[in-house]
Amino acid sequence: MTIWLAIGFGAYMTAAGIGGFLNPARWSHMMDELARSPTLQFLSAVVTFFLGFAILLVHPGGASPVSIAVSVIGWIEVVEGLLLFILGRPIFEIGGKIAALGRPVYAAIIALGGALITLAAAHF
Repeated sequence: MTIWLAIGFGAYMTAAGIGGFLNPARWSHMMDELARSPTLQFLSAVVTFFLGFAILLVHPGGASPVSIAVSVIGWIEVVEGLLLFILGRPIFEIGGKIAALGRPVYAAIIALGGALITLAAAHF
């Protein structure tokens, strides 16, 4: 299960990073729209929280680096979902500002991180 979760995260991050690098305006528009819409903020909180919670339910944990990475990602998703429920708009505004500082660099880091997770998972 750990390997498949890691490969899924890696593929998602790689695709999202490449998409952000190739179309940075799309990320700007998404963050702006999320910051303006309480409905989208709430739905994002629900999806983020339950994705992280589901990962923690099905992931057995372990001591390998890939297993630790999957557990950390699950916990980050749970905490992020809770923060989105509690704060909503400010979280998306902060995320938009961070992403705007260096979109190509930010996108490249996400894509590289995803590729590294996928490669690490494939070797375990």
